[in-house]
Amino acid sequence: MSTVSSLGYRMPAEWHPHTRCFMGWPCRIKTWGEGMATAKLAYAQVAKAIRQFEPVVMTARPEDAEEARSMCGKTIEVLEIPMNDSWSRDSGPTFVINHKNNVAGIDWEFNQWGADYPDIEDDADFAKRLLDRYGIHCFPAPFVLEGGSIHVDGDGTLLTTEQCLLNPNRNPDLEQGEIEQLLKDFLGIHHLIWLGDGLLDDETAGHVDNIACFVKPGVVPKSTAAINSGVAWSRTLRARSTDRLPTLNIVAACACLTKASPIGEACCPFSRFASRPPTIAL
Repeated sequence: MSTVSSLGYRMPAEWHPHTRCFMGWPCRIKTWGEGMATAKLAYAQVAKAIRQFEPVVMTARPEDAEEARSMCGKTIEVLEIPMNDSWSRDSGPTFVINHKNNVAGIDWEFNQWGADYPDIEDDADFAKRLLDRYGIHCFPAPFVLEGGSIHVDGDGTLLTTEQCLLNPNRNPDLEQGEIEQLLKDFLGIHHLIWLGDGLLDDETAGHVDNIACFVKPGVVPKSTAAINSGVAWSRTLRARSTDRLPTLNIVAACACLTKASPIGEACCPFSRFASRPPTIAL
């Protein structure tokens, strides 16, 4: 049986040139609460900033589409699509490319971050609907995964956490070796680096994008909050792999402050956006 990787597809690095950026318009009251209006303003501002460099598609519920168009402006395409929450990185497809730069999408099974949010079941169909709207070939995956739980360097190495991908609330019937093989089959990667845990009490149960990412092959920035916290640092630095890997350089990245963080009131959410951090020797 052919796999996605055997057909020549692989997941490119986040910095690989791409055609557009997809975002999801804030809509879930339980997520944003009294901050909903502020969230919408921020999303519109981010969309406009990204649009200076590439096209942006803002997905929105049909009942929110007019508001999204008004706030985002004419340069942002608003795509009406059924959805329950704005985390399109997690519920949306993972895009893969082949050597001809043909694009396809992986439709992971989505169970609301381990069913932590049972009232957003419609997002399980979000990835397939999005791919169908753009006529992009869809590869359905037979296991649960969210986009924020993995990160690749574009050169065959994937970064993830045991806390998330090996969590019984995701794929209780799969062993670690089976998950590793599925990731290789669907993403065209050759090496996996398993970190231990993500942030303490993180509602995603350990998404790697909260603590580490690649900025180029072999280079990973980490939140200075984790570096300065003995507990968090020892937990997240515990990386292991059964593969022979090139040297991995860990670099420091500044952290933003938040009272919600359990590690010294500081964290680095969505750390993939950190840029030009100073190099440190570890």
